[in-house]
Amino acid sequence: MLVVKKFWAASPKPFRWIFPCMLLAFLLISWQPVQKKFVVVIDPGHGGKDPGAEASNTKKYDHEKDICLKVSIKLADYLAERLPNTKVILTRSSDKFLSLEERVFIANAAKANIFLSIHCNSNPIRSIHGTQLHLHDKASKESNFLAKSLDAEFNKKARRNSKGLQDSRSRGHDLYVLQYSEMPAVLVEIGFLSNQEEEKYLNSDHGQAVIASAMFRAVRTYKAHYKM
Repeated sequence: MLVVKKFWAASPKPFRWIFPCMLLAFLLISWQPVQKKFVVVIDPGHGGKDPGAEASNTKKYDHEKDICLKVSIKLADYLAERLPNTKVILTRSSDKFLSLEERVFIANAAKANIFLSIHCNSNPIRSIHGTQLHLHDKASKESNFLAKSLDAEFNKKARRNSKGLQDSRSRGHDLYVLQYSEMPAVLVEIGFLSNQEEEKYLNSDHGQAVIASAMFRAVRTYKAHYKM
């Protein structure tokens, strides 16, 4: 401060404002607005004491909780590596049990832009197969756009056997993680473990990578559409 005062006093009056103006110009040129992160919360379904849909053969295949976690981690990696200015949060990154309330709390506390809950399906009719997208209300434009983007990507390359979109009205009941999340949210059923061929596919590294990459492209489309 003393040096600045001496410089100011010793400088001819016409030149005393040069240094402050140069400093201000430098700050204006170098200043960049802080861009808000696009926050994606990925929720691998089940976990811990809750296996979800069980494997037909535990020596060969994983339970739903394990498949969901593997696909979720792949998706998180794709987003972190390939979608700039994105923050990815996993509700669980290990074989841990979380209540539905805890999952929603994590997403809401993070003020996420979108919430994806990853699951596998099951049905007594073993011939049934394909993906399915659940949202709380189709009237929600953002959730509907996200679900349709996911469905489109699954139908392009990943699966081509989608069961389409369902909301609380068409299901006849609510899903907690969709009902109480405060952001656009979709629950993604990536396939039926009750179907022999689909169980094999969902357990393969290739199948998991294809599904995760399809979801990545859908999230990228969503982010670009809403200019986030």
